[in-house]
Amino acid sequence: MNIETRVKRILVPMVRFKIVKEKKNNTRLGKIFGIYDNSPENDSITICENGISWTTNHNNIYVLFNDIKKTSIEGDKSSENILIYLKNNQIIKLPVRGKNGRFSDIFEFLRFLDRVLSELK
Repeated sequence: MNIETRVKRILVPMVRFKIVKEKKNNTRLGKIFGIYDNSPENDSITICENGISWTTNHNNIYVLFNDIKKTSIEGDKSSENILIYLKNNQIIKLPVRGKNGRFSDIFEFLRFLDRVLSELK
């Protein structure tokens, strides 16, 4: 299954996720499939065919799916950060702040990333 299909099955049902109808190219990460509104911080997470990007502390972060070794949630179930372990041994925090009632979007994001990584192996 390709990444676009994973986006549609896992991320599209989230209220904060919006599909990008015109498949524009992000020069670093390929076609943009959708954008997750990571409010209240006015941040967003962009999902592309080759990776994801987001802004933290006014820094743009770009991560290729092929550069990710594994992912996990930082701390307990109330965490808002996914830890992304890169193949170069760097660890990056991806904040996912949205909730739908008592359910946090972080778990769907983690599931998406884990499915994409399992397909790339």
